[in-house]
Amino acid sequence: MQFVETIQKHLDLLQEMGKAGMPDTFIREYPEGELLELSRKICRMDAKGVISAMDKQALGYLVHDQGFLDYLVRLLGEGVCEPARAGRLLIDAGDDALSEGHSYEEIASVLSDRKIKTKKSYVYLKYFFAGSLNETQKEYLMYGLEALDICTEFRAADLEEEERRLLTEPAVSSAFLSRRIAERDFWKRLLRPAYLALLSDLSIYAGAGVCLEEIQAEELWQHTEEIQAGLDQVLPVIPAHEIGKFLALWLDNGALAYDLGRLKRLLPAVSRSMAKESAEGESSGREKSFTQNRVSYLNFLYGDQLGGVDLGELSESQKALLVYGITHKKKHFLSMVKEHFEDFTDLRPYHLLMDADTYVRYLNVNTLNPRNLKESVSLPALHDKTKQYLTRDQYTFEELKLFADIKSKYVHLYHLLSCPKSDDRLRVIREAVKRECLPERMEEEPMARLGEMLSQQPLSKWLSEDMGHIKNLSYRQAALLLSVWDRAAHFIPGIRTGHQADFLLHNLEALKALPDFQAVTEQMLELDHTWRKLNEMLKIGEEFLWKNREGIKQFLYDGGSEIFYAFLSGMDEREWEKARRLCAAEIAGRFRELKYYKNDLEREIAQRISEEVQKHWMENMEAKKGAFRIWEEDRLLPVMQIGEVLGHTCLSYRSGIYKKCLLSCFDANKKVVFVSVSGRLVFRAMVRLTKGAFSRVPGGGQSLQFADLIQEDMEDGVRNRREYLTLFLERPYFKGISDEKVQEAVKLTVRMLRKKAEQLGAELVLSDSYKGFALEEMKLIRAKYYMYISASKNGKQYLDSLGGMAGVQNEGSYEEGYFLLREAFVNPKTGEA
Repeated sequence: MQFVETIQKHLDLLQEMGKAGMPDTFIREYPEGELLELSRKICRMDAKGVISAMDKQALGYLVHDQGFLDYLVRLLGEGVCEPARAGRLLIDAGDDALSEGHSYEEIASVLSDRKIKTKKSYVYLKYFFAGSLNETQKEYLMYGLEALDICTEFRAADLEEEERRLLTEPAVSSAFLSRRIAERDFWKRLLRPAYLALLSDLSIYAGAGVCLEEIQAEELWQHTEEIQAGLDQVLPVIPAHEIGKFLALWLDNGALAYDLGRLKRLLPAVSRSMAKESAEGESSGREKSFTQNRVSYLNFLYGDQLGGVDLGELSESQKALLVYGITHKKKHFLSMVKEHFEDFTDLRPYHLLMDADTYVRYLNVNTLNPRNLKESVSLPALHDKTKQYLTRDQYTFEELKLFADIKSKYVHLYHLLSCPKSDDRLRVIREAVKRECLPERMEEEPMARLGEMLSQQPLSKWLSEDMGHIKNLSYRQAALLLSVWDRAAHFIPGIRTGHQADFLLHNLEALKALPDFQAVTEQMLELDHTWRKLNEMLKIGEEFLWKNREGIKQFLYDGGSEIFYAFLSGMDEREWEKARRLCAAEIAGRFRELKYYKNDLEREIAQRISEEVQKHWMENMEAKKGAFRIWEEDRLLPVMQIGEVLGHTCLSYRSGIYKKCLLSCFDANKKVVFVSVSGRLVFRAMVRLTKGAFSRVPGGGQSLQFADLIQEDMEDGVRNRREYLTLFLERPYFKGISDEKVQEAVKLTVRMLRKKAEQLGAELVLSDSYKGFALEEMKLIRAKYYMYISASKNGKQYLDSLGGMAGVQNEGSYEEGYFLLREAFVNPKTGEA
């Protein structure tokens, strides 16, 4: 029975709420008795229309303050405000019963006042209505309350009464104090009249964009009276239009009382003329130089060391360096900048001296001279990888100059040197960098050992003395040996070649029990793990290896196993047989016989070649001039490394994208020309003996023939169909050589190959890549020519100047292109004239 009565009561309540327009969800949120009472009151007052206009949350307020329903009906009926504005007041009031604490007139006065923002109406009613604020105070109060919204730790209700009154102060809502009013203790400080007055003045004059920072606020608090007195003396002598900029610079400098003390002494000397010029509308630029930026401000404040130069067009990084120089009393540096200001303004943010770490942590700028300043324009900022190794307190400019231009691994090595003088350390590292002695990666222990060894003497001295007996040992090999000197030293006397040094380095762990290198040679095959893996692919028999044991030793000494194992890794098994034949011929000492086998040269270029021409082709030419050495190379292992010796290229035996074309370099018609300077390899290019024509030749090849001069005079077109034996120089590759020496290397190469072409009765033709090397004096001109694509025993070949990789389908055809040829060859009649 009771259950039925409860259900009936709920149904009756819902019916009353429906009549009143109240949300039925309220039945789960509010006491039923209060809901029933409010619903009946709404119906009695015929206020359902008012209820329907209100926000649900505002209606919830009426449940506990039902007396406000009378206010609400009247407010909306008299048009005092919109429903949303009244609703916002109720929502913000929360549990505060407004009908009990305020009269209708008070409520109506607040809601009708458009100076009071809707979201601030309750705060105004509760804390400020009784204060009878004027219109201006109301306006600033609204700004102050909005500024207070940024505070996450407290609200207006949490402030003391006298602190809340501060919200009507213009300074409180200013951008100047926007970062400080979020601090609760700051409000207590604002109650001090002198402090508030000072901040108010500063907020007015400091200008847009200036915000008071914590450290500045603290100094203003500690020295309020002193700073106020200083400003009272200083500001009158600064032109009114400059005060805002001055205050921004003064605050930014952060030495408020100190700066004012200096300004009181400095400004009287110029204030009268500045004031006069300002009054007359003239300007000598002195006030501009004082307030245009922080550099000009500090320069004026601390001695005018940069007087006479225009500080107005400086970049941010330039300003930062000059500010550092002034504030850290770098007088010599500032004097130099003044004298060489144009060089200073050439510095950009990405230059060495513009990096704050350089002048703050690493370099005393007072040690710089004008030459250093000029050099800095070409020096990049230090890389982060480099900075991680800079562990010393300070460095010389010469040290940082070097660090800016070298890889971080050399900077690391520099810091492992124990030479007491920086000049000695620099000499060692410059040599190491020039010779590129470090590999891409070196572990910490061997790097530390190398640093220890190079601290005793430079690499060149180790190379000429302790390792002077080792033929063709590179600087990198020498450095690698020094990095493991404690384990390798007893083998050094027995090593005779650079390839033997490589073998030692590759197999050092396996050799550690052996007494000397003689013992190594006796167990070569057993010790070289790479050879064992390579021969699993090549399958060269033991009998052959025993018969050619000296050859296999030399092959291993020369790094053959490492080169071919890397080459075949990832390659199709069909390439293994080609490699087997090449390696077996090399081991047996018969590689040249394989390369120039019988009539392979004729078959490759489809051209009859006399024995004399073949003989001259097979002979490798060499030329020398000063430090330059130029030579032809056709040996197996040197040619296998053409994609590595001058940096990684597409023909790298390790990972070149066209390394499958590499074995075509051992066709009979191909060689490589190398150039070295002072023993260091700097240039290489492929040389091909082929044939060409001035027009596309149809069908098969044609043999060389004697020229019919009579017919040639009658019809030049016949000449265009002839084929010419051609010595073709492919595009060049350079490394570690100046532009001037590149030009010389190219010219020496061309001269040597011209002699070669004369011996062969061939025409020297150069890749179009050489057109920028000033070869006009050699009477070479650019012309269209058809180059024959020879057959290759490899099946695939890489032709730099003819579109890259060529396959079997391209062989025996002519490719059109522009090349450099003798002018007399292109225009015979011009040559005759």
